[in-house]
Amino acid sequence: MAQDKKEEVITLDSFSVEASTLTSYRAADSISATGINMPILEIPISISVLTGGRIEDNNAFEMHQILDVIPTVRTAPRNESSFTMRGFSALTLYRNGHYRRQLFPTWNVDRVEVIKGPSAIFHGQARPGGVINYITKKPSFENSTTLKTSVGGGDIANTQYRGEISSTGPINDTVAYRVGAGWWEGGDWHKDWRNREYYVGGSLIVKPNDRFSISFDIEHIDRDRSDGETLVQPFHVVDGMRRHMPDSFFGGPDRRYTHNIGGKDSFRNYASWTVETEMLFQITDSLVLRQAINYSEDDFEVLRTFVTANTSGFGDPVVRLEVGNFANWRDNYSYDTALVYNYQGEAFSNTFQAGVDIQKVNNTTPGFGRQNGRRGPRFMYNMATGAFPDYPNKAPEYPLAVRSYVDSFEGQTRDGQWNDLRRREEKDNGFYLLNMTDLINEKLRVLWGAFYVETSQSERWESLSDQKSFYENTGWVPQVGFNYNISDEVTFYSVYSESVERNNRQDVDGVTGEPIESHGYDIGFKFDVADSRLVGTVNYWLLNRGNQTERDFAREQMEGRSPFYIFGLEQETAGFEVDLSYMPIENWQMNFTYSYFTKYETVASIENPQLIGEEIAGINPKQFALWTRYNFADAIEGLSIGGGIKWFDDEEDRQWFNGIRQEGYSTTDVFVKYQLPSHDEKFAHSLGLNINNLFDEYDVTSNSQAPRIIYLNYSADF
Repeated sequence: MAQDKKEEVITLDSFSVEASTLTSYRAADSISATGINMPILEIPISISVLTGGRIEDNNAFEMHQILDVIPTVRTAPRNESSFTMRGFSALTLYRNGHYRRQLFPTWNVDRVEVIKGPSAIFHGQARPGGVINYITKKPSFENSTTLKTSVGGGDIANTQYRGEISSTGPINDTVAYRVGAGWWEGGDWHKDWRNREYYVGGSLIVKPNDRFSISFDIEHIDRDRSDGETLVQPFHVVDGMRRHMPDSFFGGPDRRYTHNIGGKDSFRNYASWTVETEMLFQITDSLVLRQAINYSEDDFEVLRTFVTANTSGFGDPVVRLEVGNFANWRDNYSYDTALVYNYQGEAFSNTFQAGVDIQKVNNTTPGFGRQNGRRGPRFMYNMATGAFPDYPNKAPEYPLAVRSYVDSFEGQTRDGQWNDLRRREEKDNGFYLLNMTDLINEKLRVLWGAFYVETSQSERWESLSDQKSFYENTGWVPQVGFNYNISDEVTFYSVYSESVERNNRQDVDGVTGEPIESHGYDIGFKFDVADSRLVGTVNYWLLNRGNQTERDFAREQMEGRSPFYIFGLEQETAGFEVDLSYMPIENWQMNFTYSYFTKYETVASIENPQLIGEEIAGINPKQFALWTRYNFADAIEGLSIGGGIKWFDDEEDRQWFNGIRQEGYSTTDVFVKYQLPSHDEKFAHSLGLNINNLFDEYDVTSNSQAPRIIYLNYSADF
């Protein structure tokens, strides 16, 4: 049974607010928004937190399974790094404040903090929808070991097994450790799908006194997945725009305009290493130095079919198969240092930060050269005839044995040289200033700051020395906000911020888009009332994202080359968010979140004014999530039951789906957990049952919603 706990932090006198007691679902503090551990009620920024207890009760193995309970956040069941926030792509994820791009399971995750809206301070080069920062568990000076096991699935053939063990404790009076390992293996509801994954990690903290600490952390995750069968979504071209098939495509399980292709030899192999160190040093009673260094490596190898199709009408689609190292080897280096100064006066108090943030990412993609604007290799496969039109002598059997066909092409395709290397280097350097001032007997807090961004990108293909690109941009992005304490329990807040993104779009002629610039504001109330039984945030937001690009399919069709883009698009979203935690009685907890888009459309287009007024694709205008847990007492003490529902409104994609409305859907999850009797007060163990997607709902927007899955869980703490 999840229990209340104190989050262990280094107390730096006036700089750090000691973390409040947490229930299993509610976090009182956040460190992601300002770099200082502060009560969420006192931060003039929209923040949502998923605690470890909430993640555990939902039996979420990957973060995409739980993140969509956050208002406006949408995830993809088959792409763990595909998030949207407030209507825009949100690929900016951080691990302990350091950028990550791939592999987001819940191994060793203590909690997830979501900062919504543009976030100039600390994250000047970021997507405008917000920032997701997951925080790992830290070493403790108290001995404990935790064992978790889980087994379940939709049927016996696709049973999944998962196990995890972690241990923490002191080495001596000044050094503590934490080590962990995990394993996950099983099938899936898709034919030929498999998953094998393991995790190992360890960390140390050295704390010789109350003024100094240094921590070291290392983590390795290895995942091997097959692609199995792939669901192809046929579309046709109307007025140069891709239009998916009409209602019959979304009409139920028959889906007569779809086709499954795939092969048992397809695979997706992911591996990541992360090494980081962080130092905190309280130089004086008023001055603190914080430094952090991180290195991470991602290796993503893939051999799979590519989920697109192309027809000139409603005939049999010709599918493009794309294979190679799709994502690449990625090395990420980051360094962050900051000085924090605090002044406590009679009339006001002030906290000032000045910091430097340096990040470099090297991408090396073994794959295929670019010729005539095409990414390769492209093997066009006609599903009706079972043949490759460009290579008539290749007649595959079904299902496709992809690897053998790729090898048979002997290293050369029409799209370039086999095993060419694309090298991309991305640099994001800058420095930031942050100031927070408390006035009027601490009733008013004013926050202001800015991030100076220097971002650049270079790219080249080894076999094509004449094809190089370089991009560079500099500038300031500001952030200002305030919160006013109406009472000890209610705060009114508002914040405005800007952000800038690198624009990676480059067309076949080498034309690159301008940097993507965004701005937005939040206005709302935060409250902590009824002896902290009701805690939450209600806010309105507006977000504008300019200099965007979209594919120009009409021009591609006319010229027979690709890609081409429509540059200079400006899109805007706005709406309301509600995020509440409620405890009606001592043993009963509830979480409720809701979001409602009042606006989501293109508001300006330099190259194609006809796009003005088009709705942004892929948005559910309304969504809510309700989750509850009740802990029994007296005769059945130790028994907990809970569950919840997630509901997503209809999705109408006027731009890409020719006005077709895709039906909304909901999923219901439930759990039962019982703390088993123990004769040793230092040993606690429990047995649990989780049923995810209780009513076996089908999500037509993704065609990959997991069916009902039942898990049996056992955990022990000693």
